[in-house]
Amino acid sequence: MNIAVKFLIFAGMMLLCMEATVSAPPETVDVTQAADANNQFGFELLRTFQKAEHSDANIVVSPFSITSALRMVLAGARGETASEIMSTLHLTADGSANHIEYSALSNSLAESAAEGESILRFPGRLWGSPGPDYQPTFLAVLRQTFGAELFVLNFAGGPDRAVREINRWIAEQTSGHIRDLASPQMINSDTTLLLTNAVYFRGQWLRPFFVESTVEHPFRVARDVTETVQMMRQSGQFRYLKTDDLELLNLPYRGDRLSLVVILPSDPETLTELVARMNADRIRSLLTRAELTSVDVSLPKFSAATSCSLKERLMHLGMTQAFGSTADLSAMTGKSNLYLTDVAHQTFISVDEFGTEAASATGVVIAKSADEPMASFVADHPFLFLLIDQKTGTILFQGRIQHPMESNPARSEQQNN
Repeated sequence: MNIAVKFLIFAGMMLLCMEATVSAPPETVDVTQAADANNQFGFELLRTFQKAEHSDANIVVSPFSITSALRMVLAGARGETASEIMSTLHLTADGSANHIEYSALSNSLAESAAEGESILRFPGRLWGSPGPDYQPTFLAVLRQTFGAELFVLNFAGGPDRAVREINRWIAEQTSGHIRDLASPQMINSDTTLLLTNAVYFRGQWLRPFFVESTVEHPFRVARDVTETVQMMRQSGQFRYLKTDDLELLNLPYRGDRLSLVVILPSDPETLTELVARMNADRIRSLLTRAELTSVDVSLPKFSAATSCSLKERLMHLGMTQAFGSTADLSAMTGKSNLYLTDVAHQTFISVDEFGTEAASATGVVIAKSADEPMASFVADHPFLFLLIDQKTGTILFQGRIQHPMESNPARSEQQNN
């Protein structure tokens, strides 16, 4: 019987507040291709959610977390299994070049957070049973490229302790906001490895919204259906673009590198079609075309959560062999008896005024000319959002918001292992 590899991805939560982190050294490697690959995979994955979920569901995913974790798997894959993972993630670099590319991208992202006094961390860890002879090269790549150390757990001795250890680590990486990703049902006597990855972000607006300006406002869920939301408002200079089918607004965090990009379809009922037409090239083009404009902004406070299995979605995108008996993950242990049983994903996002009042007190001043024409960006119907690093173009989190006032709706899917 083949030994199953339990593979978990955790894409952490995002809050808005002030904190600082240590900068990573800059890299000279061009990371544009890696960022575009991440973004293309993200939009393709988001479309699989749209097909599976109800049309009125909020969705949030972290393409960067998922690609990071699958790159960890790729370090232990060979043959057709490796080729399928690379194709699914749109990777062109192979072997050591792939690891160098990821290291350069991750260093650049860490640097971006430090520039704006934000927190952005994306740690990984390898959880392994004590039996297999893990290959030194595989362990070295995970340690040097992903910062993922091996932690030995006795899965066969019972899942409870393993679950406690994994969830404790995840809680530490996410400041206690995610506590129960792992469950006893995920682990059995055949479990050999678990690979976990967390992405956690906290940042404050460069130009804060004031709580006093937030008002109740109707939000058009559909053409003839509205609900009341808490609408944040401010006017200022922002990168903005209007086309025939959408409006794009770029809201920077401190440091003016990481930002929240909100894409509002012209028709409130066409968000699904908008996502269907989005890809890495188009988003890069839209961001490039956006110009600094005086904008009167109305954006609802919103939160969203997703909890699901990605197994079927990844198989739909072409990554099939890794989940079957013909998988070749021999670079992990030197044997060809490993395969993936599941990829679990949890993500949460909250966008509101918390942490931004202090930013206003530090002197983020918004000025405008009374005679200057002003665009109006009113996000009063379903929209697409991207949390993006503007220097590399990497999308860290993305999703669609249908119900801004939905209270942390964790959506679960159970898959049979």
